[in-house]
Amino acid sequence: MRTMFTALAAAVAMTTLAAAQTPAPPYAGEVISVSYVEFADAQIASGRAALIELRNKTQREPSVSGDKVLAEIGQPQRFVVIESWASAEAQRVRMKSGNDVLTTDWRQHGALAPADLRIHKPYNVAPAKAFGPSTIYVVTHVDVGPPGLPGLEAILKPLAEKSRLESGALQFDVVQTTTRANHFSLIEAWASPEAAQAHAVAAHTLEFREKLNPLLGALYDQRFYKLVP
Repeated sequence: MRTMFTALAAAVAMTTLAAAQTPAPPYAGEVISVSYVEFADAQIASGRAALIELRNKTQREPSVSGDKVLAEIGQPQRFVVIESWASAEAQRVRMKSGNDVLTTDWRQHGALAPADLRIHKPYNVAPAKAFGPSTIYVVTHVDVGPPGLPGLEAILKPLAEKSRLESGALQFDVVQTTTRANHFSLIEAWASPEAAQAHAVAAHTLEFREKLNPLLGALYDQRFYKLVP
């Protein structure tokens, strides 16, 4: 009897895990990659230099634009690399070359783990304004369970459109992962720390967070960054 219940519990767990993701249909258009890399404290300088070197190589690619390396504020060992590729195929070709964020052996530079690469497609994006030396970048991972996807989609567009009208808003893009339709990233840029804080307490932001909270399938992961020159 115990064996039967154990097997039943395992089956339920596997079914629940599978239901936590909503597969997305095949996609071949423009993609935005968001890659997280974390280094040991003693190897921050080495890791930073390696990321800059890779960014400089990538920027010479004709199919990539908007390539940025960002360092997390308050957590200088953590970085994120954002790249916009003309097509999914162009991004795959680069990966096959072995000279990209995902296939680089970051361990030799003191990385604590392999790069965490998320591939996205545009969902609700708009042209960005000019960035400056005081720009604050914000990258947020939003993950809801499949039943909550319609509810999330209903509140994402109003958030993006209202946020872009704020004073100090330089960029506010919503992108969706190409493999999991219920996973999104919010990519923001604000003219100053004050502008970023004003957005955090704006009425439309608070309304979004309140409506989002019961839909969440994972922690609302929001991180603040400065550009690595």
